[in-house]
Order: sequence, then C-alpha cells, then structure tokens
Amino acid sequence: MDVHPRVAVNSISSLNQSLAADLALWNDLGIESVGIITPKLDDAGWDVGREAILDSGLRVSSTSCYE
Repeated sequence: MDVHPRVAVNSISSLNQSLAADLALWNDLGIESVGIITPKLDDAGWDVGREAILDSGLRVSSTSCYE
C-alpha cells in the first residue's frame, strides 16, 4: 500500500493490539510515520517499547497520554 510520508497512523486505531503487533502490521503495510499512545508503551514497558520503535525505523509524529 502506498501511503504519503506525511500521513501518520495513530496506534489508538488498534487499541486492543500489542505494540509488537502494531509494529509488524505497520511494517507489512509500508507505514513510515506513527502516533503512539502511552498505554501501548505502558504495556510493552517504556524502554522495550522505545527500543522496538527505534529499531523499526518508524518516525513518531506524536504521542498521546490518557488514562
């Protein structure tokens, strides 16, 4: 799928999916830019999640916090 590089997918769109599953899906779809919600990092662990995102090569366009 061709996605314009300025379009970002927000991880709230896959709320019930793990960060690892999101990263795999985004890689398969050719997504380059994402918004990350803090519950995804809470579940994965912030250090592990940060490293996974960095290793994926994704650009993080935004983060959102909520409870």
